[in-house]
Amino acid sequence: MTSTLEIQENAVKPDAIYELALGFAVTKTLLTAHRLGLFEALSDAEKSAEELAQEKGLATNPTEMLLNACVTLKLCRKIEGRYTNTPLAQRFLTHDGGHDLGQFLDHFNDHMVPAWTYLEDAVRTGHAQIQRLVGDKNDHFFQAIDKGTKDLEIFMETMEQHSLLEGEALARTYDFSAHRELLDVGGGTGAMDVAIVRAHPHLRAVVFDRPPVCAIARRKIQEHGLAEQIHSEPGDFFKDPLPRRADVLLLSGILHNWSPVNAKAILRQCAQALPVGGTLLISEQLLNADKTGPLPAALCSLNMLVMMEGGQEYNEAEYNDFLVYSGFQFLETRSTGGLRQLLIARRI
Repeated sequence: MTSTLEIQENAVKPDAIYELALGFAVTKTLLTAHRLGLFEALSDAEKSAEELAQEKGLATNPTEMLLNACVTLKLCRKIEGRYTNTPLAQRFLTHDGGHDLGQFLDHFNDHMVPAWTYLEDAVRTGHAQIQRLVGDKNDHFFQAIDKGTKDLEIFMETMEQHSLLEGEALARTYDFSAHRELLDVGGGTGAMDVAIVRAHPHLRAVVFDRPPVCAIARRKIQEHGLAEQIHSEPGDFFKDPLPRRADVLLLSGILHNWSPVNAKAILRQCAQALPVGGTLLISEQLLNADKTGPLPAALCSLNMLVMMEGGQEYNEAEYNDFLVYSGFQFLETRSTGGLRQLLIARRI
């Protein structure tokens, strides 16, 4: 007689394993189609695979295979042998879409995907692997990319595109009307501040970051036409005191780059920069209580392992502990509608 357990076991199929194993192929399909300029080429008119191949100097049959895969991934549409972008690809993968994430994908292609090749070594040793691609053996990621102008520019462009979207989400989530000056610690190009100041024009903002980053930030802020409201101040938040004029301070995608010891050191610096009663905003992905999800946060935690020495995603309880240790009262967590959540705290 066949047991119920045997029937259940026989009903389990390996399809899900195959799909998971092919996850890398989905990533490379997206990155390759972007790198070859297929989405940009389809932004103004529908084209056949043969026309696209001719335009881009590619082989026709492989181009058609790649385009068909993009149709399956809902990045392209195919009607009577001619291809167009879907609204998703048109908005986020073309220059005309308004939110071009192309350089974000370049960073994936040039840095993240190669670094993930060494995930096994990262798990075995507990150390980041980015130094195998850029920088020197003992460099943290940021030290490594600062040494290469091209690497730094690509990374900051990546953060610019992503941060504009995150800044828009944060500006919808939190009301800055009671504040007068925002200090963005590790603010990169100032893109978060650009989005926030556009939504709250009374606000002034200061970007605090490494000197080479501030040079890029000044250029970007000028391009956005907000040099009168946003300026940058260079420094190292582990060594230098933060500017002390702001009544609201932002850490956006900063703490997950660092170990718990370093995260608390950054928060102590922030506490010294804020007046009693001042507001701290932390924008990060959050793991759930037992750290088994959500999936984007769990995968991003592994990405931090590979890319950043000591980096990882944290859950709400861990952030609460960091905040209490550093002189803050944790108030609440809000969803921003995107991957990140907003943690709000008060200086005590």
